[in-house]
Formats: sequence, C-alpha cells, structure tokens
Amino acid sequence: MNLHDFIDRRRLGRVRVFKGHQVHVQAAALTRRQEVVLLLLQGRVTDTRAVWAMFHEGDLWDYRRLEGTGVYLKPNPTTRLPQGEMEILVAHVALFAPTVADWDGDHCYTFGPPHFGPIFQAAMPVPMLPHWEQPLWELGLDAGLVTRLDCQNCTVWRVETDPEQWLRRMALPRWRDRLTYIPEVPDVSTP
Repeated sequence: MNLHDFIDRRRLGRVRVFKGHQVHVQAAALTRRQEVVLLLLQGRVTDTRAVWAMFHEGDLWDYRRLEGTGVYLKPNPTTRLPQGEMEILVAHVALFAPTVADWDGDHCYTFGPPHFGPIFQAAMPVPMLPHWEQPLWELGLDAGLVTRLDCQNCTVWRVETDPEQWLRRMALPRWRDRLTYIPEVPDVSTP
C-alpha cells in the first residue's frame, strides 16, 4: 500500500509560516492535543528542513511532537518537486504495518479499510481472517474502539489495541455471526 493513495492532493494544503520559514502543510492528522500522527510538509528545501527541525525540537505549537523515542519514522523526502523544493513526511510508527509491532502503546493508527486489516493483524494478538476486515472495522466504529482524528487532506483513525475489549465484543451474537471461518458468498440464485 502506498501512503500517497490516502492523501488528497486535489485539495490545497495550508500555507504556514513558522519563525520566518514558509511551508505548505499538504496533509496532517492530529490527536485532540494537537500531537502529530501524520504531517506532510512541502516547500523550499531550507524552509522545509527548518520547520522539520523545529518540530523535532518541540518548537511548533500547532503541531506538537508526541513524547518518546522511536515514535516517528525517520523523515525522508517523499516526492519529486521542482528544483529547490522538497516534501517531507513525518509519520507515527503505529501507522504502518511493518513498524507497528515496534510500538508499545495501547493503540495504533490506520487510514481505514483496506489499510485497517494489515495494521490490525500486525498490532493485535487477536486472530483475523482477511474477510473479517469490514465486520471488524464496523465493530470498532460501533464500540468506540476506532475513532477519527482531526485531519486535513487525509483521514486517519486511532484504533484501540486492548485485545480483551475486541474479543469481548467479537463474542457478541451480532458480531459472532459475521466473523465466520468461511467468507460470506452472495446469493446468486435466480428466482
């Protein structure tokens, strides 16, 4: 899965100036406390790097850094832009299936289906068959185990990773009947 598939580039980002450095915030996903889960910055190389450094040092009030080490992937330029400009992605490790296992938090993040299934499988000791992705997504939304973050030009969700909460709800008849070992096959019989 390509991260760029989940960023809406048709919509303009926000132009922001931080200590004289102007950048284009193309996409952002923040917690209620304005902590960054995803931040996509574009602009002149010097400005973009300066704003990233301010973020890294905790000097951006609107885009706060989550505490701890190893919380974010190492930022790398992500897209080719005209000469003299760059794009940097700041992303939480719990937003990607290969790195979510390194995260020891009580939650992870997803862009929603079809990104939810691989993240859920990587983050949880709860078994999940491929055809369970949609029912588990609906269960999570219904139970408040999946909640939407404050987002700009993307949609990111927080997923609680307490296995007991998920298993308790999966055992309810309403969901147990949808979480079968055999995928549901649509009835194609003709009357």
